[in-house]
Order: sequence, then C-alpha cells, then structure tokens
Amino acid sequence: MTPSPFFDLPVLVALWVGISLALVLLAVRRRMAGLTVGFVVGLSLLHVFGAFIHTLPWNPFRDSETTATGFSVSFIGLVGFAIGNALLSPHLLRGRRPRSPVSLTGGASATRICFTVGVAAYLLSFTPAMSLPSAGAVLSVGQQLVLVGFCLLCWQALRRGEWRRFWLLLAATLSFPLFTLLAQGFLGFGAMAMATVVAFASSVYRPRWHMAMLALVLGYAGVAVFTAYMANRSEIRSAVWGGLPLGTRLGEVATTVSGIKPISFRDEDLLNAVEGRLNQNILVGTAVEHTRMTGRYADGETIWMAVLALVPRALWPGKPVAAGSMDLVSEYTGLTFAYGTSVGLGIILELYINFRNVGVLLGCLLLGLFVGVLDRRARQQLDAGDVLGFVQWFLPGLPLLNVGGSLVEMSAAVAAACLLTFALRHFVNPRGSQAVPRARAPRRVVSEGSPV
Repeated sequence: MTPSPFFDLPVLVALWVGISLALVLLAVRRRMAGLTVGFVVGLSLLHVFGAFIHTLPWNPFRDSETTATGFSVSFIGLVGFAIGNALLSPHLLRGRRPRSPVSLTGGASATRICFTVGVAAYLLSFTPAMSLPSAGAVLSVGQQLVLVGFCLLCWQALRRGEWRRFWLLLAATLSFPLFTLLAQGFLGFGAMAMATVVAFASSVYRPRWHMAMLALVLGYAGVAVFTAYMANRSEIRSAVWGGLPLGTRLGEVATTVSGIKPISFRDEDLLNAVEGRLNQNILVGTAVEHTRMTGRYADGETIWMAVLALVPRALWPGKPVAAGSMDLVSEYTGLTFAYGTSVGLGIILELYINFRNVGVLLGCLLLGLFVGVLDRRARQQLDAGDVLGFVQWFLPGLPLLNVGGSLVEMSAAVAAACLLTFALRHFVNPRGSQAVPRARAPRRVVSEGSPV
C-alpha cells in the first residue's frame, strides 16, 4: 500500500470518525464493558486530532505531507482493529456462556477488595518493593484496580436505581487528572483513567443519549483544559518534580485553570498543543520515510521482545527486555531528542517498523480480536453476577488501552494482570461475601429498558 497523498487527508479523517463512531455504537449495542470504547478513544486522540488540524487551510505547519503519510498508516491500523473487534471476535464467543460463580461474587465485598489492593499497590510503589523482580509490573497493574473498583461502584448504583450516586461517582472521576497532575506532573494518565471509567459507564447506562451528551461536554472541556495545561506545563512540572509544597503546586494548577478559554481552531496555542503532543502521525510518517530510505526494519525483533516480556522477571532475572521505547523511536525515525526526553513508541509505529503496512493491519486486527473477547467476556461475567469473573477479564484488558506505549509494556502488564487476577480468584476467602444486589425498579422512567 502506498501512503495517500495529502489531498486525501480530509477524506481519511472523515472515514476515521465514521468508523470510530460505528465501533463505539456497536460496542454499546452488543453489551460490552467499555474496553473497545477506551481503545478507540485512545487511538483517536493520538492520531485523528493531529491529522484534523492539518486539514485546516490556515494551519501553520510545514510537515503536512509527513502527517498525511503517517495518518494513512494509522488508518490501516484502525481498519484492522475494526475487523478483529467487530467481525471476528464475536465468532470466538459464539455458544459460550459464563461459568457459574465459583468464588467471591458479592459486589460490595469484591469492590472493597479492588480498592484495598489498588491503594496498597500504589503505596508499595514508593517502597523498595518496586525493585523486586516482577514486583514493578504487578504493582503498576494493581493500581488500576482502583479504576475497576470505580466501575463496580457505578454498576452497583445502577443496579439499585441510585441515579444520584451514579452521577456523583462519575463527577468524582474528575479528580483523577488533578491527582496525577499534583502527584506526578502529568495530566494524560489521569485523563485516560477518567475516560476508562466513563467508557465503562457508557456501556451499562441507559438511555444512551445521556452518555453521548456527557461525552461531548467532556470532550470540549478536555480540549480546553489540555490547551491551558500545555501553556503552563513546564511550571507545573517544575513545582512537582522540584518537591515544592502542595500549596505551590495548587497555585500553578489555579494559574492553568485561569488560562482556560473557549475552543477556537484558529487559536495558535491550541494548534501547537495538538501538534506537539497529539500528532503521533508525524513520528509514523517520519519512520515510513526513514525506513524506506535506509531499507532497515526491525523484522519482528520488538514483537519477539513482547513475547519474552510475558515471562516474569522473577523466573528469568536476566531477561533482556525492559519497558519503554528503548530508543527505537530515534533508531527508526532518524530523529534525535533531548537527553532524558521520553518519547512513546506507539503501537502503529512499532507494528510498521517490523512488518510495514501488513504488520499494522494484522497486528491491529489481533489487538481488536483480543480487546473484543475480553470486553464481551467481562460484561457477560458481570451480567451473570460473577464480579470477580468480571475483574478477571476486565483488568487484563486495561493495559491494551495503552496505545501510545510499546508492545513490551502491553504484554508485560497483561501478564501481570493475569497473575494478579489469578491470585484474587483463587486466594481470596469467599466467606462473608454478600449477594449480588438485585435490580430495583428505577425511580424514574427511562426510554431504553433497565439501567444495565
């Protein structure tokens, strides 16, 4: 396949939006658990926004051809994901029914366990335990059990018809970006955590148009906040990484909030922010040009690393694999970055440098297949009342949403999640668990059936 010329970019952007909306609607209609929605949102954030600003006649950037080349490759990945997720994954689950609950199924008890383990994992990440073999991966994944706990709380609120509690829980997720900003200096981690819970909520809430309106509001607010954050990002990180008092950090956040303004795609601050952080197409396009010039590809090397990453370091102390991009971005794009700068590899770029467009298509097809299976099975377990069964399928799917990372990071985190859910499933004492709450009649009439 030859990358599309620049004049096809607006068409590809429109097709991307259409396919993404179709995937989201299909995922909600098929009663999935939100993993598919989260993946599509994450991939679109890194690729479609950057492509869109290059379709604007007044955009000030000179590398539109490189962006178009990269976006055409990314579009192949979206098509592959759609095929695997929407067309192939349902056939793997045909005729399968979730097992009857065999362990702790009480919604309240399982939720407390998720929060307890998640908070404990976060606290342990500041101790020497992080340096133990395999402990880092398990603790990192363990922290995501807090997100799983929030999802379960939302589900329980809907089962009981507690609408006010449900919306308060969603409002509480707004604190995720603030927390990661104050604690780590990063906005993106908290924003994706919030999006994960909202994606799950959108899959179980009715009527659907309420969540569609919420998505539009959050999308608009997110772009406005992101623009203000990028304008003040250096000051925030200096305060956080410099260990300054919480009051100073809050002051920098307040400065950022005061800089929020209405969205205008003629605003140079917005255009520069998107181009600098949300246009992964530039790296992909540059890699296409560089590898064609040099004739050098990874030829499956990083894929093999991802396979090796499945083996816990506790069993293989000398494993020659480490998380991160391992300078692959510079190696296959020819670009140089400032010392200490961390540049995410991204699944599209990584698949391309291994097996070109065919690798992007087939690799994303397999990702779509895996995400689809995990998404459906998680929801089936939840509907059957097996809450820990839901965790067993949902938690390993969360690392697959890290579309801006590397396959090594994905596979290592999935392996750690499987290990953790195995422990939860088999070593948690089911005594004292509570019955799954019965759905009560809603306090108001909804137009599309029950809340779950």
